[in-house]
Amino acid sequence: MADLSAWGVARARAGYAIGTILGRPKACVLDRVFAACPDFYRMRDYGDERMDAVADVIRDEVGSCASLGDVSVYEGYTLGRVAARLGVSDLSGCDLSQVALDRARAELAGTFVPYDLNRLYQDPTSTLPLPQVDVLLVCECLYYVGPFGDLAWRRPWICRDRKLAFLAALRRHARKAVVFQHFGARQKEAIGRLVVEAGGRKVEDRWGIWLLPAA
Repeated sequence: MADLSAWGVARARAGYAIGTILGRPKACVLDRVFAACPDFYRMRDYGDERMDAVADVIRDEVGSCASLGDVSVYEGYTLGRVAARLGVSDLSGCDLSQVALDRARAELAGTFVPYDLNRLYQDPTSTLPLPQVDVLLVCECLYYVGPFGDLAWRRPWICRDRKLAFLAALRRHARKAVVFQHFGARQKEAIGRLVVEAGGRKVEDRWGIWLLPAA
């Protein structure tokens, strides 16, 4: 059971902060902070406009979409909002945190499985443990992927070949397109450069949305 006392919440937040400095926090650290702080990433505070922009890009740039997947589904906010706006019911997603997945399952019908996206980064010949989908969402998560995390994604030349292989692996999982969305000023242009090099293009600037067509 999560410690919801002020001390418990502070300790969970501190563990997350330390884990983020060192790279992506471990599953146990994420579970602890998510259990203590529902919607820890404050998706409800700023999320609707961002999520609607992602949905509009899919509608306008991809066209019809019968299935959606999310490689970092968190508590299901982004996937659920985008799916509702597009009228899509075939949903799937993965996340490192079991607490987040349980909340996603409580809100959405679909296939939701525990998975560390770093495994695909380390072995781009492997596949995601999800069914292939029309559109795959990669939103606000890449700065936790890879040995140098945010440091590397803000500098496209660091581990360039491995990152491109990772993007290609994501691309194979989509029948129509992969949609990347990262709105941090330092991250979005650097990540976008790699998406463009992989064959994609920028489709929305404010929220940092890039589209990579399926192979």
